[in-house]
Amino acid sequence: MIVYGLNCARQLQQLVLAGRGIVPLLAMVAPLVIIPAEFIILVYAAVQRQHVVAVLVVTRGLIIVLRVQSISFMKKNNKHLIRRYLLWCYKMTKEELERIDRKFTQLAVDSFVLREFEKNLKSLKGRSREDFAKKINEFKDYMATKEQNANGEKFQDLSTKQLKPHYFYLTQRLSAIEKSIVSFLGRSELKKIQELYDQEMIHRILESREHT
Repeated sequence: MIVYGLNCARQLQQLVLAGRGIVPLLAMVAPLVIIPAEFIILVYAAVQRQHVVAVLVVTRGLIIVLRVQSISFMKKNNKHLIRRYLLWCYKMTKEELERIDRKFTQLAVDSFVLREFEKNLKSLKGRSREDFAKKINEFKDYMATKEQNANGEKFQDLSTKQLKPHYFYLTQRLSAIEKSIVSFLGRSELKKIQELYDQEMIHRILESREHT
């Protein structure tokens, strides 16, 4: 970290604004001064000109140059890194949350299927009816187990619908990640990431990979 004396602070600012970079400033270095963290006044200023950015921290009588870097390089590379990280965060959180939520959506579909089974059962007789009725009962048992597991993973107290701490955390994390995507990358990018995730889930199903 390079610290400059107050007497050259104005010249320092003028050089940065002129886009002359960090090299000319080295000739102006005053004796290094170690400043305790508690003295730092957190006032930040970003000075941008001719693809040069300097982030300054104003302290008691001193200016500290923290970083000088190409704006275009910083934006291009950081955006790729941020996008990949947010995509990973979205995928991992959404997937964990859906392992619970999809049980409830599946139960809604299963209930419809069960009603259709029971309608068809009425038209059957004899051995065919008995065999089909047995399959229907097995399907009901499957649904009951799924519902019990789903409620156990989502609710701390089913009677009051109090959510389990981890499930609540996942809902809040997903919401925060989606807002982060909008903030850093834009709302259109959130839609793209959601579509990519949906395509991946469909691809898994078509390849008969885990989706239970």
